[in-house]
Amino acid sequence: MSRSVRDLRELICISRLSYHGEEEQDPEPENLNAASEDFNGNRVPKDTKTKRKSPKKKVKDKAISGLESHKSPRLSPGGSSKAVILPPIRNSSAGSSGSSSGRNSPASSLTNEELQPCRPFSSIAKKYQPRKTNFDDVLVYMDATVIAEWLSRANKSVQSLTSWLHSGCNFVHFAHFWLSDLVDSKRRDAIDMEFSIVMDEVQFAFGVGLQGKEISMEDIRSLTTAIFWEYPGKLSDTENQHYFLTMLICLCSGRQDNYKSLLSNVRCSTNNKQFAQLVLATRSFTIVSICSGVIEFFKQVSPVNLTHCDITSAPHAQDLISVAKLFAFQAVEKGFLDVFKFLVEEYQLDPVLTIDSSDKTFLFTSVISGQEQVLNYLLSLEPRPNVNKVVSASGNTPLHAAVNCGNQSMVKLLANAGADLNAANEDCNGATPLFLAIMSGNLAMVSLLLSLGCRTNVYMGALAVSPLDLAKELELHDIAEMLDSSHITE
Repeated sequence: MSRSVRDLRELICISRLSYHGEEEQDPEPENLNAASEDFNGNRVPKDTKTKRKSPKKKVKDKAISGLESHKSPRLSPGGSSKAVILPPIRNSSAGSSGSSSGRNSPASSLTNEELQPCRPFSSIAKKYQPRKTNFDDVLVYMDATVIAEWLSRANKSVQSLTSWLHSGCNFVHFAHFWLSDLVDSKRRDAIDMEFSIVMDEVQFAFGVGLQGKEISMEDIRSLTTAIFWEYPGKLSDTENQHYFLTMLICLCSGRQDNYKSLLSNVRCSTNNKQFAQLVLATRSFTIVSICSGVIEFFKQVSPVNLTHCDITSAPHAQDLISVAKLFAFQAVEKGFLDVFKFLVEEYQLDPVLTIDSSDKTFLFTSVISGQEQVLNYLLSLEPRPNVNKVVSASGNTPLHAAVNCGNQSMVKLLANAGADLNAANEDCNGATPLFLAIMSGNLAMVSLLLSLGCRTNVYMGALAVSPLDLAKELELHDIAEMLDSSHITE
């Protein structure tokens, strides 16, 4: 799932960002044609100004000269950080041409409220509808060459981040750390530190405007917090501690639709297509930088042996639900009930019926992983999971698996939940859990199954071997004596 810089730039799409404002202009006919080039063209719309008062010309020329150029050289993957401007933006899906305010443009008949919002990348995002504020007077001083360098860095960071999150069980280890090991103040400190680093970067991008005192640091902070409006509350407090994890999952899913939803959720608007591009590029860089920084912090403090990754072998793109399901099974394997509950609730996974590629349910996975806390939780659900579901790959029920693992407490839990003590594995000559206990030579497990009421007059294979016959054949004298003295019948 390797992404190029162009891949990221294509995600910086204004079709989901409202650039309609109160001060719309009617474009001249030639500007409509000039602006009709697609994303890969070299033309830039001539009229990119708003009616707001412009700053002094010499300052403006330094700040946004790249935006007014008629040539837009492409930034190659892994390119240098030399002065390279962003390419013109792709036409929106509405079919608008050139200016969004043109009377002859279909998009011009839409108000901000009528524009269809993109699907939220998480259920938390649905609750928050960002309020739009116009920052054109600030954005005019933003250095577009800095943005190009940001996108190159963001491209490398998101590839590295995605590969790491998909390596081993790295994501669930981090999620457990984030949800349970860090208190609110520590989460806030981590986010604050990374946000301050981003603010330094943004300040550098507005260097000309700051030096000329045309804008202030307060202007820059207002713009940045409108672009990354989730900071600080939604990223660090207990009520919204899941939000940061949903951002990570969205980033590592590799799906452009999810990306567009995440990157377009800003609290600012503009009448200018190039400004819209700057806004979304800034949000992209901010999100990737903060996420990468927090993960690097976790790597330094984690006592767990995390899985190292090869960036060149990035996973294929998956939808959010598939990624969440994969991580949910990993959470069960590791016994991270907090992470499992978050994933089930946030992505509406069915804790009872969901299966993995091997036909294993969450319940079966909890048994073979020895995660009793997760098993207890699953058995407490209504409706209760089917404790007798056979896994097609092995023919085992959860009780077979618990006996194979020698886990007596899980055997008791499953038996109390209605597990069939005499279920036969047809892929193993009709072996019941008692046969498996005998084959493993586990005297305590045989005793437990007998006390729970399993039958001894059952037979395995074409030769109709009984449990007692099997124990004698294996020379398990203690088990044979226990079975011989047992009076449990059909």
